[in-house]
Amino acid sequence: MDTRCTEAPRSRGAYILVIRASRPVEARVRGGVRSLCPGVYLYVGSAGGPGGLRARLTRHVHGPRRRHWHIDWLTGSDACSVVAAVYTTRCWGVKAEACLAGCLEAEGLTPIPGFGATDDPRSETHLYLAATTSDALAAAMKCIERCCGGGSLCSG
Repeated sequence: MDTRCTEAPRSRGAYILVIRASRPVEARVRGGVRSLCPGVYLYVGSAGGPGGLRARLTRHVHGPRRRHWHIDWLTGSDACSVVAAVYTTRCWGVKAEACLAGCLEAEGLTPIPGFGATDDPRSETHLYLAATTSDALAAAMKCIERCCGGGSLCSG
């Protein structure tokens, strides 16, 4: 891993989280509560606010104080941990998220409908299930490269 995610740049950018759920998790999403099985998940997001990628990735790694986004149900659960993230400062926002989500699906990852993507009408979801952590990391690196021209890997 290049760095700890809490040392990411303070610039805006896009990211893909790799999250391990050690046991079932329930998350509130559009249309109610969704139960997620144990496994390795990838979540697509972007950071454009104060503190940029560093603030957003630190929030995800340490778990939110308050749940604001769908992903907070996972990162705020003691059943889940952020294993790593692949991030970039080369692109961000809805277009970057749509490209990354589409790329993960094209890589054969299983979409989890209705999770995230509330501001992205082109994407059904921003959460995907991978077979293994290695598969998740490979797909994340490939998609950041394809959609944004490269990025960096950090550990949770």
